[in-house]
Amino acid sequence: MKKFILISAFLSTLVFSSVCFAGWTLVSKNIHGDSVYIDFDRIKIKNKRYVFYWNLMNYGKLSKAGNLSLKIFLEADCGIPRKMRVLAYSFYPQPMALESPSMSSRIVQHWRYSSPGTMKKVLLNKVCAFAMSGQKPSGYPHSEGSSIFFLVLSNVLTPHFLSPTLRP
Repeated sequence: MKKFILISAFLSTLVFSSVCFAGWTLVSKNIHGDSVYIDFDRIKIKNKRYVFYWNLMNYGKLSKAGNLSLKIFLEADCGIPRKMRVLAYSFYPQPMALESPSMSSRIVQHWRYSSPGTMKKVLLNKVCAFAMSGQKPSGYPHSEGSSIFFLVLSNVLTPHFLSPTLRP
């Protein structure tokens, strides 16, 4: 009976963990230990130009507010020039946006353009390439040590991807 319980517990843990991380594809890491994922399985494309997608950022260190991850719902405009805007976001005390969020918001923000060499540009290019080709990228291509991914909160640009001290 003990063996049955142990095997059942092990299998349920294995199934639960694979379900939790099933859709997330790692697209980049930085020198601070932060990892960025995109859920390519849930991408929605409208009029062959607008892409709605989920982005997940795992922080390398616990933020001052006690969070380890951030999940963001974004809209990308894959026209020229490419741009994106945040539609909703949630901060989580656990990695991979597990458990309940510690804070959430559904504020549709203004369109933002990305600068070359930033994480924002890397994500935007990956999402638009997927929308055009339908193929997920394989692995993540490089580390973005000096990248900044901007999360716009209340019309203030806050760099959430560069410095652990600047994160909520």
